[in-house]
Amino acid sequence: MADNMTRYRIEEFQDHQGNVIYPQTDARGVWVDEYALYALLNVSITDEQINAILNGQGGAV
Repeated sequence: MADNMTRYRIEEFQDHQGNVIYPQTDARGVWVDEYALYALLNVSITDEQINAILNGQGGAV
């Protein structure tokens, strides 16, 4: 790999209380419940589905 090529690492850290910390902004490494943000941003989804997911009520994408 050339020195000037961009490299991404998708990781998460957890503190002693189990809080998840994401040191990146890549949507593939950010989760909303059981969904990767990347998946949510790349499908058609209704406002009702978004609200259900963000309010912890589940919902299929």
